[in-house]
Amino acid sequence: MKINRSVRVGAPGLLRLAFMSGAASICFATPAAAQDDALLDRLEALEQKFNSIEAENQSLRQELEVLRQTAKQSPASTGGHSNAVQPLGEGGIPDTIGVSPNYAFAMLDHAVDVNSKPLVQLEALRDGQLSDRVTLSGQVTAITNYQWSNRNSKFGYLMRHPTSSNQIGNHVSEAVLHSANIALTGRLTSDVTAYAELLYDPEQSFGSGTITALARNQIQLRRGWVMWGNLDKAPVYGLVGKMDIPFGLNDTVSPFTNSTNWHAFAGLAYGGQLGLYTEGFHLRAMAVQGGAQFRSANTSVDGTNVPSRLNNFAIDGRYTLSLNDMGDGLMVGGSYQHGSAYCQGYPVFHFNPCDDNHPAYAVYGKVDLGSLQLLG
Repeated sequence: MKINRSVRVGAPGLLRLAFMSGAASICFATPAAAQDDALLDRLEALEQKFNSIEAENQSLRQELEVLRQTAKQSPASTGGHSNAVQPLGEGGIPDTIGVSPNYAFAMLDHAVDVNSKPLVQLEALRDGQLSDRVTLSGQVTAITNYQWSNRNSKFGYLMRHPTSSNQIGNHVSEAVLHSANIALTGRLTSDVTAYAELLYDPEQSFGSGTITALARNQIQLRRGWVMWGNLDKAPVYGLVGKMDIPFGLNDTVSPFTNSTNWHAFAGLAYGGQLGLYTEGFHLRAMAVQGGAQFRSANTSVDGTNVPSRLNNFAIDGRYTLSLNDMGDGLMVGGSYQHGSAYCQGYPVFHFNPCDDNHPAYAVYGKVDLGSLQLLG
């Protein structure tokens, strides 16, 4: 069923309808304009808030980029560290424990830079190899050999010390552990570094008996110091602790044994050292504790070997001339040590008291030409 409806409106009705429509349009125009203004105000407020958030995000992105750049490390200089962002401690140093193989090899190699390990450490710091708060290092050297001699129990090979306790007959052979080291390097600040190195060396120990005797199977603190220095800031450095005396050139070209010069003159002692390193010139001076020190240093303290005074010293200066970018160069130097171990008559007992000091002098040089190296 369909219903149709129709409405009839006369002329007065049309006028009233038109009037009412106009009035309605006037009445509704004013609230719409107000609503538009309110929306604009809200949009402006949201835009200001968005700009503020964007500025804050930009600042956070910049801070994150700084952290990434600080923690970013190349595998060659850090021994394979990742580029992950690390928490930073004092001086911008990551509070992490890591390894640095190149640095470890240079510090624990007993045949090269024998008495200049502090400078090796400073150069590693300058070259970005010590990027962690603590760097662990270690090495183990095992050897096998066979020797023969035309004199009974006399061998020129200096691996064993002393040889008479361990090399018997006209021929000897061995498969042994020569040495093992563990070292810790700690960056206390960007300018202060601490170092401690433990050594096990039954074949070169001063203990009595054979290499299986308990006295020669001890672990010792070989070197240890606290050093102030940063080559990026200043060419000078200083350290206090147990270190090699700056005297002579005690390096060797042998892969795992030291030279005769090392056995006689490579001093190891308590003391304080100052150094200057700039443009190939390296000058060092060390105040050495008196008495009989660990090796090759002895000055009398009131007729005794009690190390109760800083009455010994050593001075060393060397200059290295670089010939090219391939590592070729020439190095010459000289040293003076106020009190050596040779302040007694023969045979020398290194740890006995001395009546007076016996100075030692050294003049040395090194030439590097490609694969050829000459030491003198």
